[in-house]
Amino acid sequence: MTPRWIIDFVVDRFFEGSADFLDPALPGKTDGLEIDWTGRPVFINPPFRTRKDWLRRASEILNTSENAVNIVFLVPFSVDTEYWARYVTPFVSTVVLIERRVAFKGYKGGFPGPICLVHYSSEGEEGRLAHEYLKQPSYM
Repeated sequence: MTPRWIIDFVVDRFFEGSADFLDPALPGKTDGLEIDWTGRPVFINPPFRTRKDWLRRASEILNTSENAVNIVFLVPFSVDTEYWARYVTPFVSTVVLIERRVAFKGYKGGFPGPICLVHYSSEGEEGRLAHEYLKQPSYM
């Protein structure tokens, strides 16, 4: 599960304070890769083993949708991979690097590599990357 402080940052920074967002990666009866993600904010902390499929879907939506797109992912910072070069770099608006290892609820210790937020938006310029840095709260 996503730490609350990350969700709070996403809501404040990318969703104008509105916690009314869609998370298609939540376990359920619907295949989140098949539903419509447009017209409302979307936050996705996908299963990391299938992150390529989720990032590919976001790039397809941004490329083809006539509706507003505002999608934020929490994923490993993997600039050395083919999927990053194909589905992130050409389309992403912002990458927010997260300080230190992120500890997820239900798991011991932190994730063993760097984690980031990847923001796709139809309001920005595709491929023009802005980098930000998010420090974990001191109580962590």
